[in-house]
Amino acid sequence: MQRTLLIDDEAAARLRMGHLLEKYANDITIIGEAQNGTMAVEKINTLRPDLVFLDIQMPDFNGFEVLSQLTHTPKIVFTTAFLQYAVRAFDVHSLDYLVKPISEDRFAQTMLKVKSTTWQQSAPNFQQLRQLFEQLQPEKAPFALTVKKGDRIILLRFEEITHLQAEDKYVTIHTLGGEKYLSDLSLNQLSDKLSDQFVRVHRATIINQRLILEAKRFFKNRFILTLRDGKGTNIRSSATYYRAIREVLGV
Repeated sequence: MQRTLLIDDEAAARLRMGHLLEKYANDITIIGEAQNGTMAVEKINTLRPDLVFLDIQMPDFNGFEVLSQLTHTPKIVFTTAFLQYAVRAFDVHSLDYLVKPISEDRFAQTMLKVKSTTWQQSAPNFQQLRQLFEQLQPEKAPFALTVKKGDRIILLRFEEITHLQAEDKYVTIHTLGGEKYLSDLSLNQLSDKLSDQFVRVHRATIINQRLILEAKRFFKNRFILTLRDGKGTNIRSSATYYRAIREVLGV
């Protein structure tokens, strides 16, 4: 009989795991639960379970930080919301994992491994696991530019920005409300911070392609682009960006 702890910050996930384990009551007994990393460390070191189902993402400590603080090393099965193709990287550390939502078939495979007397789990490299976890985190999608105005820091959401124009040492950021904000970053630096809804149409101009109202062909592979900004602002493109603009317009 393997003494087991369920560790997850979501009560519904712990309940689901309990239901899945009911079928294996002859081999598994649940001796406790924990809803955060602090409780997890305390209960694992105190109760010394044989097996732990450990959520990776939790308040205070993630699963790898929990492992690094243990004085007792049980068998570990990670539960995670990561896509399977990414989590397969954990296999090299002899750790099993379950991807939420957990199916009964996949859980059965894990239980075969758990019950196997040949599953000898080596001590993992906690630092390496933590680095791997951080590398697999999805990048946060940018949603705004920040500009300084006096002692204030203002967030300009992308959907509010109509275009950016470089002039002398500054870049002017124009908004739907008609406001103008100066940035001392270069247009190239600002471009790196923008989402793919923005397109460069001139060496000195970037526009929000979602706010293009219409486009008129101009001579020498250029366009006059009218923005949906309440003023009908016209932006003249350069021939250098002719192909990129055509892709945006779908022509």
